[in-house]
Amino acid sequence: MGRSKRGSSVLLGVTLAFAIEAPPSLAAAPSPPESSILRTTGFVTVRGGTRLYYEKSGSGPVLVFLHGLGGNHAVWFHQVPVFAAHFTVITMSQRGFAPSTGRQDRYDVGVLVDDLLAVMDACEARQASVIGQSMGGWTALGLALRVPDRVRALVLTDTVAGISDETIAANESRVLGTPRSSGATSVPLGQHPGLSAEFSAVDPAHAYLYQTLSSFGTPNPAALGGQLSATHFDNGLLARMRIPTLFVVGGADKRFPPAVVRQAATHIPGARVVEIPRAGHSPYFEQPQRWNEVVTTFLGRSNLGATAGAPLSK
Repeated sequence: MGRSKRGSSVLLGVTLAFAIEAPPSLAAAPSPPESSILRTTGFVTVRGGTRLYYEKSGSGPVLVFLHGLGGNHAVWFHQVPVFAAHFTVITMSQRGFAPSTGRQDRYDVGVLVDDLLAVMDACEARQASVIGQSMGGWTALGLALRVPDRVRALVLTDTVAGISDETIAANESRVLGTPRSSGATSVPLGQHPGLSAEFSAVDPAHAYLYQTLSSFGTPNPAALGGQLSATHFDNGLLARMRIPTLFVVGGADKRFPPAVVRQAATHIPGARVVEIPRAGHSPYFEQPQRWNEVVTTFLGRSNLGATAGAPLSK
């Protein structure tokens, strides 16, 4: 018995010595502060029983982020923690994109605008600055034209958002003429039409993440893209817009090249265009720090809640 007790005390002594002799850098490291940013998640049920998933984080002036065809609410993970420190940030998965429900073969922009209004109402967001990526640009601009008093500013990123003329229509014909598979496909790991080839090569882990996110309940890209491309807003209404508008475009975007986005911007009075060199169709994902800085500066200059040039990005 005595020998057993002695063995236990020796073992205990070794254990304590190990704990006491922990590296100073670890022993001195302070506990990380708990996040003070509140996050709420939920669903809104709209006509037909469609359930729309949304997240709401932070406080302050409202920003709404609308994803494109290659994503869902989760693609904004580079933006939500940064902007939620200064704004109320709302993200949603548009109908047909998981975890939202709804038909995946019919996309009427009027219905998408109804959906957005339902989410804003659920979040008690009377007015918001709305950011639309690619497909999300149609919803964002559609909201601004229907109920302009609910939109403080627009950020249309890598999209023509339903704006059309001869130059833009020629680009649409080119894109729609490029075959896109609607069934099972075999593509190289990490490659996606929404990413530049350079990004896929230098950051394969994040490229794979983007590729995977786009597989979660995504509608048929060929059907959806064709329906959106056929939706054009009236140029007369666009010419009367007075909402501060920023277009952001990746310099290597093949879907909506910079020249086409610049042409779209000419239809909205006072619209600005910022090109992010070497980024593809998703600069918010490929170069999030630069993209965040561009959007932050625009919001600040438009007196929409952030100080111009404030370093929101980390």
